[in-house]
Order: sequence, then C-alpha cells, then structure tokens
Amino acid sequence: MSDKPKSSLYLRVVSAAVLLPVVLFCLISGGIPFITMVAIAFAVSLYEWVRMARLGKQVVRDILFGIVYIVLCF
Repeated sequence: MSDKPKSSLYLRVVSAAVLLPVVLFCLISGGIPFITMVAIAFAVSLYEWVRMARLGKQVVRDILFGIVYIVLCF
C-alpha cells in the first residue's frame, strides 16, 4: 500500500457520494428522519465551531445551551 496520504478532494468526493443517498432519503421521507438529520448536522456543526473558537473549559455548557436552542426551535 502507498504511504502517500489521500488528497482532500478525494475524501470530499467520497464523503459526498456516501452521504448523498442518505440525505436524499431523509429529505424525501420527511418527519423523524429529516429532523434527525438536521439534529445530527447541527451537532456536528456545533462541535466544529467549538473546536475552531477554542472556548476553553466551558465547552460542555456551550454545547448544552446549543442543544437547548435547537430544541426550542421545534
């Protein structure tokens, strides 16, 4: 096997090919699958934002507040 790391573009194309059917299924189905997909996307986005912002020791509190905000939207 090659020691050369995979390119970023290759990983993005593969992840898009894997996620496309899942997202289409959730969009077409609606209801619980759609809400679950949105909640997972929110959680991943929140996690990435917390990592980028490096909020320090209050990460758990900030994540919990984010979850409360999204629950209040529904």
